[in-house]
Parts: sequence; structure tokens; C-alpha cells
Amino acid sequence: MFKNILTTFSSKFLIAIMNFVLVIVTSKYMGAEIRGEISLVVLAIAIITMLSEVIGGPALIYLIPKTNTKPLLLPSYLWGIASAFIISFVFNQFNLIPEGYGIHILFLGLLAIVKVSNNILLFGKKKILPFNIIHLSYFVVLFSVVLWYIFQTNERTLMIYIKGLYAASIIAFLLSSIFTFIYIEGNGIFPSKNHFKILIKNGLQNQLANMFHILTNRINFYIIGVTALIGVYSTAISFTEALLLFSGSSAGILMAEVAHEKNKKRSQRLTLGLAKMNFLITFLGWIFLVILPNELFTYLLGKDFESVKSVILLLGPGICFIAYKAQMSHYFSGLGKIYINATASFCSLVINLVFAIFLIPRFGIEGAAISASISYFGALTVLGFYFKKERQIPTSFFIPQQDEINLVKEKISQMFGKKLA
Repeated sequence: MFKNILTTFSSKFLIAIMNFVLVIVTSKYMGAEIRGEISLVVLAIAIITMLSEVIGGPALIYLIPKTNTKPLLLPSYLWGIASAFIISFVFNQFNLIPEGYGIHILFLGLLAIVKVSNNILLFGKKKILPFNIIHLSYFVVLFSVVLWYIFQTNERTLMIYIKGLYAASIIAFLLSSIFTFIYIEGNGIFPSKNHFKILIKNGLQNQLANMFHILTNRINFYIIGVTALIGVYSTAISFTEALLLFSGSSAGILMAEVAHEKNKKRSQRLTLGLAKMNFLITFLGWIFLVILPNELFTYLLGKDFESVKSVILLLGPGICFIAYKAQMSHYFSGLGKIYINATASFCSLVINLVFAIFLIPRFGIEGAAISASISYFGALTVLGFYFKKERQIPTSFFIPQQDEINLVKEKISQMFGKKLA
């Protein structure tokens, strides 16, 4: 498992560097207004993929070890196509995206849903290397195309980012289709009635959880309202979410591991051990960002982004809470108890809305950051309650325990082929 985590971490590390450079370059050369437009487009595509994953999303990971994979894909493709049309139409009608870009969001969404379904199938079959190749290729192409347009042409519009998304999506679509063709197995077109019910039930619960999670932070875009301020706030989010590298790498691997693992106690120990490690790594990364001078952020991003550091400071605690809760969330997903994640994410969204409506009009984007951090602590509290209830453990177990430290050291020793002190 830890070899897969290392491979995924390495891939995500490279992606984070490219994202970091993209955020800096697009902010400096295109300004906060365009950064805000980019954020709204990316959010719309993300919502399309989340809705499409109601059938064919992470719920597939629960079924893949238990059945043939071929009958699972067609329903996910069909529902994904419907999702792309629904979301692009609704967002265009309610002016939730930059004017004139609805058709691009539709086509980019269609490409994305096929790639995502294919990737989840590969992930569920523990084909981590192909999964990482696809993911990395997408960002390499996006990175290359956007930077070429910025530095080789005089174009400084949202359209150059759209062109980058098209190029990246087409490459990822082709690669994911090739790998899926290689690894897919089984006969038939549609899943059995029982498996279809599981796909819908688990998929709906899981995607409600994901939808609530992303809206907890991104819904603040719509409450903020001003595109330039959205650009500053989304840039601060990009900086802080880059700290979730290890958490994101280990959490997905853990979900696949739990789905295959028969020893429940071992899965629980791994979950808590990784959760505590993630929290510490993320906290140290946040401290590093906090001690950087504000002048550095202004130099890198431009004068439009003078307040970005104050937002990072306030978002930091929430990012640390996300790092901790990610392991418990994926643990419950691996067990098929996705309703627990949906409950926690819904509570988080409600908390964020209550505080955001009060704080954003008074404190602007800093108020948005405060409300997001409070809401993530709420989600962590709910997940911790369910995890504690399932394991029948005292609250003290949520701090590092020696057996968890030993287990993590054992797995790292196996990965590098030598004993740790």
C-alpha cells in the first residue's frame, strides 16, 4: 500500500508544482478578474463530474473487487452525458458561469466524465501506475498549453485556459480509454439488478458527500459575488489545498485497501495512523506558508493579490482538519458506509452557510475563510463521532498511539526494504 502512496504522492507532487506555477503565472499576467473566471469554469466542470459520479463514481471501488467490471461502465457513461447537459444548461441559465462559455463547459464536461469513470475503474483494480500516468499527463498538457499561450502570444483572456483544458482533456480521454480497454474484464453490458442498486445507493450517498464537501468552500464564490475577489479567494484556496498532497495520495489508496482488507481492526489502525500523520504534515506546511512575507505573495501574484496571505492564514486550520478527516472519510467509503460521509459533509455545508451569510458581508473574503475553517472542524467532529462509536474507543485514541506508529514504520520499512529505528 505504501508503495502506491509513494507513487501517487510523487505524481501529485509534480502536479502540485505545475498547478502552483499556473496559479502564479495566470494571476500575475492575467489578473484577479480572469483568475475568478477560471475558478468559476473549473468549478462548473467539477460539479458536472461529481453529478456524473452518482453512477460510476467512487461507488465503483466498492464493487470492482466483487464483480466483473465491464457491465459497470456503460451506466456511468450514459448518466455522465446526461449530467453534462443538465449542469451546463442550469449554470448558463442562472449566469453562474462567464457569459458565452456554456458550450465549452458542456464539451469539457463530456470529456471529463469518461476520463473520471475510466480512472476510477483503474483505481479500484489497484492499477495505480496507469491512473497516475493519466492524471499527470492531463496536467502536463494543461500546463504546457496555457504557458505557451501566455508567453508566446499577446492573448490574456479566459479562452487560453479553455484551450488548455480542451487539449488536456482530449489526451486524458484517449489514455484512459486505452488503459480501460486493457484492464476491463467480464461480459455483458449492464450490471445485475443488485449491483445497479448498489451503484445508485452508494453513488448517490458518496456524491452527496462530495457535493456538500466542495460546496462548503466553493459556494462562498457565489456569496462573494465579485469576480476579482473570487480570483483572490480561489488563489488562496489553491495555495492551502496544495498542502493536502500527502493526504490526498494516501486517502484514495486507503479506500481501495479497506475495500479489499478482511481484517477490520487493521484497517482501523491504518486509518488513524495515517490521519494523524496527515494532520502533522499539513500543519507544518501551513506554518511554512504563514511565515513567508506578504511582499513575496504580492511579488509572485501581482498587486491585485495583497490580501491573499491573510486568507491563507485563516484557511489553514480548516485545511489541517480536512487532512485529518480525509482518512476517516475514505475508510467509511471503503466499507460502503458512505452515508456517514454524506452526513458529515452536509453538516459542514450547513455550518458554512450559516457563518458565511453572516461573516462575508462584514469581513469579505477573510470572512469566507473563517466560515470554511469552522465548517471543516464540524465535519471532522461528526466523522470522529462515528469512528469512535464503531471502534468503541476513548477520545484519547485520536492522538498518536504507539501501535499505530509501529504499524506505519513497519509499512515504510517494507517499502524501502530496511528496518527503521
